[in-house]
Amino acid sequence: MQSISTSIHVELLEEWSGPEMERLGSVDESSCDGFPRQSSNNLVNNCGCAKTSHELAACVAAQAKESFEDSMLELMASFPKRDVIAPFKKSEVKLGRLLGSGEFSHVYEIRSFNIGSSEAAASVNKEEHELREFMKSRELYRDSRKARYAIKHLKPELVDKYESKEYSKYASDIVIEAEFLSMLQHPNIMRLRGISDEGSAGLVNGPSGYFLIIDKLDETLDGRIEAWKKLGLKKKSSFELLQSSVSSLTGKKKKDDDSKDEPSPLAQRLEIALQLAAAVNYLHGKRILFRDLKPANCGFDVRGDLKLFDFGLAKLMPTDIDPYEDLHKMSMAGTPRYMSPEALAGKAYNLKADVYTFSIVLWEILSLHRPFVGIRNSPALIRQVGK
Repeated sequence: MQSISTSIHVELLEEWSGPEMERLGSVDESSCDGFPRQSSNNLVNNCGCAKTSHELAACVAAQAKESFEDSMLELMASFPKRDVIAPFKKSEVKLGRLLGSGEFSHVYEIRSFNIGSSEAAASVNKEEHELREFMKSRELYRDSRKARYAIKHLKPELVDKYESKEYSKYASDIVIEAEFLSMLQHPNIMRLRGISDEGSAGLVNGPSGYFLIIDKLDETLDGRIEAWKKLGLKKKSSFELLQSSVSSLTGKKKKDDDSKDEPSPLAQRLEIALQLAAAVNYLHGKRILFRDLKPANCGFDVRGDLKLFDFGLAKLMPTDIDPYEDLHKMSMAGTPRYMSPEALAGKAYNLKADVYTFSIVLWEILSLHRPFVGIRNSPALIRQVGK
């Protein structure tokens, strides 16, 4: 892998309240960060016939998907057989409320599927038809009538906010994210349930022309950490919060405590940390570097199980190196306060970068404090974590 290009593009993927540090997503124009595809420039140049930003995005995304699939040939034996993914037309999906937005995508709940006699219904195979019908029958939870599924697509305003080349890169990112999700089968990783029936070609119709259908999550880990803070502990120091957690695990309960069968606060947090560790261990077994572990990318389903999501920065490590021991040059990407020192400094790194990041998230789960909260910029953070 070549060194980081001088033309690295730094994307502000997430706004923080106050003087917080942003998430960084980078594009190395001379490389592909983990799988041998053509450079971003070459992908764009190969789409010279594209007349609009939408056509360019569709073309670049299709080529990126093909290159990713080619790079996976050696590793396919280590992955389980792919689940069936239900194809849907945009017109078949009735949206509900907006659940959340990142810098580049919107996520809406799905209120219902209209799959009566559409064109898509006539073109699917038997397995896809059965899955579509199954999802239709389970679109809402029986008792609560809450939505079971959500849809993710690019923000419409991206077309005007960025130049065609940049927009096409973001389009290819969401297509590659779908490729990752379609291959992964783990109880603590978000599952891909459906996708736009036109595939990446749907991007010709605009940012929402390509979409992913996923399980709707009830809350995120950062939201749960904030809830834990409100349990009378928010004014304590990090050490005192951790000490309180340990006491709750080992100390005696009051006689009138009706929650004797409930897990202690520390036990609950450690269980969540174990679920996240299991997800990361699974990814590393597939040579996948997540690169953006943080509470905001961990959610909980209706059963309370942790789900790791947002694979927009994930990278596949090359097959000709030891992914834990050999260092690999990649573009700087992630959320600075959680990034490993070597990644933050723009040096070569490997799967151990995720291990470092996991340790920071674990500290946050136990202490209930955001890491490096007093540091206001990346240079200062580099100096701090490098000590």
